[in-house]
Amino acid sequence: MGKPTIILHIDDDTDDLELVKEAFTEIDPSLVLWQSNKGEDALVLLQQSKESGNLPAMIILDMNMPPLNGKDILLEIRNIPEFAAIPVTLFTTSTSVNDKEFAHREGIRFITKPSRQAELIERLKSTLPGYIDSSLRGKLP
Repeated sequence: MGKPTIILHIDDDTDDLELVKEAFTEIDPSLVLWQSNKGEDALVLLQQSKESGNLPAMIILDMNMPPLNGKDILLEIRNIPEFAAIPVTLFTTSTSVNDKEFAHREGIRFITKPSRQAELIERLKSTLPGYIDSSLRGKLP
């Protein structure tokens, strides 16, 4: 049996953590979801994953968190060579053009948090490496 697919979700909103957990359970129960409600704790978790050799396959990162926001965490992640290639998705309530431009400059996905669980599931599916629903192929940004 191979290594599990690990996804790291960083968000200070406990409701959003639970909604994303439920969505990934529905998408694929074999996915391993690590969650952190503090950016600092997530960076420690990433360091531990580097030491164990169990790096996440992707990181979902909230934009607006205190004290380290999503941009700060992303820049920290990108400064560690082992993490530089991990796909990151900014997952936020922000609709700011500046935030979207930041994501574009950094080469990461930007998803505005949807209000419906079904839409959340579809958006999360579209971010998974190697897992794109055939109905979404060719329609992704």
